[in-house]
Amino acid sequence: MTGKLRPIAVALLKCGSKLLAMKGYDKVKDEVFYRLLGGGIEFGETSAETIKREFMEELGLDVEVQERLDVEENLFTFEGKLGHEIVFLYNAKFKDEALYEKTDFEFLEEGATIETVGWVEISDDVLIYPEIVKKYL
Repeated sequence: MTGKLRPIAVALLKCGSKLLAMKGYDKVKDEVFYRLLGGGIEFGETSAETIKREFMEELGLDVEVQERLDVEENLFTFEGKLGHEIVFLYNAKFKDEALYEKTDFEFLEEGATIETVGWVEISDDVLIYPEIVKKYL
């Protein structure tokens, strides 16, 4: 089996009954899904530092990383390929309160397959990844 175990850190930002997430699409599964923002932890970087860096790279925005909620192993498939992650999940909030009034955000990172970033209404029929998030909604 090929592939790599990837440590990632993601942030749970809530606004009422909504959470901030990226919209994605898996062509193989024909599935629309939402994923929390964050990304791969770089060597020598803490998981909390990863979230701050990723929000700056992805949205150009500053966040305050709060408590770590959980750490979990995540096995998944995306576009027919197996993925394997160790997920560090944190609560976070925008430092600028006005950002909670925005409806969508420009995704700045080049080469990503993200459709949009915005506030997503939390409901049972919305697929949110990584699945660990569901315990905290």
